[in-house]
Amino acid sequence: MRRFDFRLEAALRWRRSQLDAEQIKLRSLLAELAAIQSSIAELESAEAPERTSVHSSEATPGERAGLDEWLRWAHAERSRLLATSADCERRIADQREGVVAARRQAELLEKLRTRKLREWTGELNREIEQIAAEAYAARRSQALL
Repeated sequence: MRRFDFRLEAALRWRRSQLDAEQIKLRSLLAELAAIQSSIAELESAEAPERTSVHSSEATPGERAGLDEWLRWAHAERSRLLATSADCERRIADQREGVVAARRQAELLEKLRTRKLREWTGELNREIEQIAAEAYAARRSQALL
């Protein structure tokens, strides 16, 4: 009996590598989003004490002006980071769709391979049974002689 040979094995390997690449892109985008969210959290935690400092009676007018300018910058930076975060979340959603599509394509070939292997195994079992039956019949006919 010939060995199992799936004609689309190269295509299956290519689809698997495509899926791996899409998953790597998704992980990269998720890491990017985590970094953006971390930057937002750091900015917000730095902003809270500054906001109370600008209103304290101990701050000089120059310090208040500087703190007010920093708070304006922090607000603009937070807005920029939120916009970047929203864009990254959109790209993540698109990439997830890409991962799902790549997974479907790979799974389709996997299912086809599994079906072909099952058919091949059935043929192999039938051939083995036929050889065993022929061997039994040959031994039996020799025993009768």
